[in-house]
Amino acid sequence: MIFISIDDNEVHHLRCLMDEIFGEGNLINAFVWNCSTAGGIRPKFASKTHEHLLCYAKNIENMDAISSPLSSEALKSYTKNDENGFYREKDFIFKNKSQNENQKYTIVCPDGQRVKPKEGYIYRFVSETFFDAQQKGLVVFKETSNGPLIQENGTQASWNIYIKKYLGDGMGAPSTLISKDTGGLYNASSMLIQEIFQDKIFENSKPIEYVQFLIKLFSFQNDAIILDSFAGSGTTAHAVLALNQEDGGNRKFILIECEDYADTITAERVRRVIRGVPTAKDQALKNGLGGHFTYCTLGGEMDIENILSGEHLPDYNALSQYVFYTATGHSLPHTITPRNDFFVGETDSYAVYVIYRDDLGYLRSNQSALNDEKVDIIQAHPSPKQKLVFATAKFMSGEDLRARNITFCQIPYAIHNFVGA
Repeated sequence: MIFISIDDNEVHHLRCLMDEIFGEGNLINAFVWNCSTAGGIRPKFASKTHEHLLCYAKNIENMDAISSPLSSEALKSYTKNDENGFYREKDFIFKNKSQNENQKYTIVCPDGQRVKPKEGYIYRFVSETFFDAQQKGLVVFKETSNGPLIQENGTQASWNIYIKKYLGDGMGAPSTLISKDTGGLYNASSMLIQEIFQDKIFENSKPIEYVQFLIKLFSFQNDAIILDSFAGSGTTAHAVLALNQEDGGNRKFILIECEDYADTITAERVRRVIRGVPTAKDQALKNGLGGHFTYCTLGGEMDIENILSGEHLPDYNALSQYVFYTATGHSLPHTITPRNDFFVGETDSYAVYVIYRDDLGYLRSNQSALNDEKVDIIQAHPSPKQKLVFATAKFMSGEDLRARNITFCQIPYAIHNFVGA
């Protein structure tokens, strides 16, 4: 599932875009979050107290049902109880202009009255479902003087019918209205950030309650991977760590942030909530939520035209990491420095070598080419695996290289070939 939070300005454009990407049939719903109390300066026209949240599935046909805890208001209606637990009585007859006879059948009441819905009303279930519910003790008859039922002779019936709906585990289909009690408020989130950093350093951070509500829709997956492509202050990581501590889950988070504060705010918030915030009011946050994460930064851009022109040359480590991953699908676990035998790393199938310097003069000279001397050096490296050698040129035939278990990959064109494969 993907959730995108957005305000009124662009929600209509986003809906069209998401329909095009995921397909209209994969829309789960458009939620509305009551995110503000509308305090502060009075606007000229209307107080903005909500944001939108679009939710789409990758493939709705393959999805399990989602659920969330019932609201406090909904829970208040479960006032009755029997041996099966708390329940509420749901109207079995409701207004509807349908003429479907399957929902207008005759029911026999406790005193023998044979009843059916009045004009403009129908039953909630077809007969088979109703009689099955009655057999299970889920049907409740109540006397009334002016209910929605009439007798077969056309006179007013003195009964109304209800169906028992049990509370069960307190879960239900989530409402499309996310209340401030469920999703929290922006101002409360700002206060939490200030508590963590002892400074007001970030505006309009999402509340952790809001993100936790969305994650809990995956209540059947407490090992889910949660991706936040615009991580901001790091609320998503905070929410995941708090939920894991709460229920013993093993959820993982991936945060992406391209702004300058990625380390000083986004990652730093995660570090602090893991270790603990001594001044926090919440005891769990004060003690620390535990967990760990890896902080990574993007390397330089690999642009073939810039490499050809010499306008931007990646250093040895950046190029080696890049070609190793694109060639093998594996990452190198450490920083690579040039070796005399050009070796950078290996997998179960390949040993990879890179002949390169971030020097345009070197790259345009014969020094950067694969030749007999360099082949002898590479072959001296004790690896029986297929050898992939990245270099700007070769002074040997393909047949000679194959005989020595070597595949030549030309820089920078090999990068393009592997990426486009």
